[in-house]
Amino acid sequence: MNSLFARVIFRDALARFWAAFLAICCTALAFTTLFGHAAEGLEGVRLALVVFSLIFGVVMVLRVSTIAALLMRGAQAEGRVTQAPASAGVPVITSYTFVHDNERVEGKAFMAQGFEPGQRITVAFDPKRPEVSVIRDLFM
Repeated sequence: MNSLFARVIFRDALARFWAAFLAICCTALAFTTLFGHAAEGLEGVRLALVVFSLIFGVVMVLRVSTIAALLMRGAQAEGRVTQAPASAGVPVITSYTFVHDNERVEGKAFMAQGFEPGQRITVAFDPKRPEVSVIRDLFM
């Protein structure tokens, strides 16, 4: 599970975003704690950093745990990339579709690179809520 957790953080743009903000807040908190004795009035800054660290940490863990659960225990289906627009060479949102219970389901992946419209993909999803899905090929 630990290697999957790390793989999700490294390959999912939103998980990396939340992890980076968590690291920045924790680093700033450490510096204000270690070197803050020389400056007055940093209690409010420290409190804000603790609150933001908690928020960023919880959001990151929830996202990574959801993706890891989908990859380990979710249903799988073949899908197709429907749209992979590029912004300065980097796709911003990759759209895809797959079929579950004879219904077409649409999904989106943020900052998913290396996909072309029409490309076949494997999707991992929650069968009870198929709109909760990820492109399995990004992580495996």
